[in-house]
Amino acid sequence: MRFSRGGRLSTTLRASVGPVNIDGHRYVTMNYDGSYPGPTLVFCPGDDVVVHLVNDLPLDTNLHVHGLHVSPTANHDNVYLNIRPGQRFTYQYSVPHDQDPGSFWYHPHRHMLVEEEIFAGLAGAIVVQGRLDDELAGIPQRIMVIQSTELCDKSGHSVPFGNSGRQACSVPGHTVPVNSSIEQYTPLLVNGALNPVVHIRPGQIQRWRIFNANDNRIVRLTLAGQTVQVLAEDGNTLRWMRPTRVLMIGPGSRREILVRGARPGRYRLRALPFAQFPGGDKKGSGGPTPNQTVLTVVSTGRRTFDRLPKGPLSAPTDLRRMHVDRFRQIIFSEKESPPNSGNFLFLLNHHTFDPNYVPVTMKLGSVEQWTLVNTNTEWHTFHIHQNPFQVVSVNGHRL
Repeated sequence: MRFSRGGRLSTTLRASVGPVNIDGHRYVTMNYDGSYPGPTLVFCPGDDVVVHLVNDLPLDTNLHVHGLHVSPTANHDNVYLNIRPGQRFTYQYSVPHDQDPGSFWYHPHRHMLVEEEIFAGLAGAIVVQGRLDDELAGIPQRIMVIQSTELCDKSGHSVPFGNSGRQACSVPGHTVPVNSSIEQYTPLLVNGALNPVVHIRPGQIQRWRIFNANDNRIVRLTLAGQTVQVLAEDGNTLRWMRPTRVLMIGPGSRREILVRGARPGRYRLRALPFAQFPGGDKKGSGGPTPNQTVLTVVSTGRRTFDRLPKGPLSAPTDLRRMHVDRFRQIIFSEKESPPNSGNFLFLLNHHTFDPNYVPVTMKLGSVEQWTLVNTNTEWHTFHIHQNPFQVVSVNGHRL
């Protein structure tokens, strides 16, 4: 973890291909600073953050601070920058004083290379500290960065997890490239470990920051049927805690929850099977994502009697009370090109991505209501760089 001091964080991130420790073994993969995941950056609203990015990859890359309300231009959170192999670039972020505290993350956003680089391991957590941290100061925290990549052991076979089985792989001692991987053999790793153990005392309350730092995978998590309390979603603190037994977290999304230690014993946090594509994994596993134990909670020791916080957690802006200046519809669609090739184009309002085409221009300070329509059989996540938004209904059901 790298912390700001005196209102400033200045650090270097070196992106390279080299050996890292994953689940107690050395694998060669893309990484930041020889770490899987990359270092966690911790700072406050109002801080100045400087990141010196060194590209020692054989590929172009850049850096995106996912969820931060900072400038998208020049050398700030500019995803149109292209850092060539062997180049260095300095990013500067002036974090505004009204930045929402919470859990965010960083990753490459070089168009056409995002999936490949994130799948290989280029990702790290960001924590913006603030009011909730003061109010919950007595509750211990855990940071859980969930990544998904396929590991090829020295014998040339994928590393099994649960009942996943194994397949032959052609890169012994490396992670498998995303285009050669199959989700059935691709485990979810927590801070670079397969099924790590988390210790808690009966009755103790812990705060977990969960980051789905995957390129594509949706996860549905449940802790042995127990109820957890959701504090925040995607860096936005909820007004009131929300109890749930299943956490559905899309790729790039984050959840902050409170977990209470149950009676002494061992409890599994499982990723439930989930068919993100028709018939399961689009790459041909033939079924939904595996039912995997993500981590094991061990409840042991003297019982404590921790109390959940009471009252509202925050006072978020409610856009439903504001006048809507414009209504838009955003349509997700796909097109196989050429036909029957297995190669798909992904379109928004019938356009593929083009950095020179601006489909939406908004007036500063206006309020717009967007209706998102997914015409595909594949699930899609939705994210606007730099700007949070409020979901007011899903399939006609008001939230």
